[in-house]
Amino acid sequence: MQKITVECEQADCECGHCGVPRRKSYSYFEAWYVEKNDEKAHGTTVYTDRAVDTPPKQSCGALSQHGEVRFYLIDKTGDLGKKGVRGLWEINQVYLQGANMGDECATSPGLLPSTGNTPSFWRDDKDPTRGMRLFTLNWNCCDGNWAKMTSRPDEKVTNGTL
Repeated sequence: MQKITVECEQADCECGHCGVPRRKSYSYFEAWYVEKNDEKAHGTTVYTDRAVDTPPKQSCGALSQHGEVRFYLIDKTGDLGKKGVRGLWEINQVYLQGANMGDECATSPGLLPSTGNTPSFWRDDKDPTRGMRLFTLNWNCCDGNWAKMTSRPDEKVTNGTL
């Protein structure tokens, strides 16, 4: 399971320069089903997580996604679903859509089951976080026409075991 915290700042171009930024932060939770003794999530072969983004034209800004990873047994969570298969949580959710922030700040875990509400088992968990991941994107399509993306998986996640 991963809690994704998104922080976004975006501005439209005004006279060839960045305008007044709009800021928003929010979190959501996505479930990665992993069979006992497996190293990868159900339905994945090459990676367990990825982040992709395309900055909108005529804008500038910054986006970060901070992922906090924990592992839970299905007995504790219930059947949240699997990649492409709905369970207690829905798939194909989009977060922050239609919030006057532009498309840049909207995020979707795609085929992963997800929720915008903090699950009680996460809130009540006293165990430490098992791993982290970070994705950042900075761009300026107003007066520089550039974009820079960084990502950092944590070895605890890459080499995690149940």
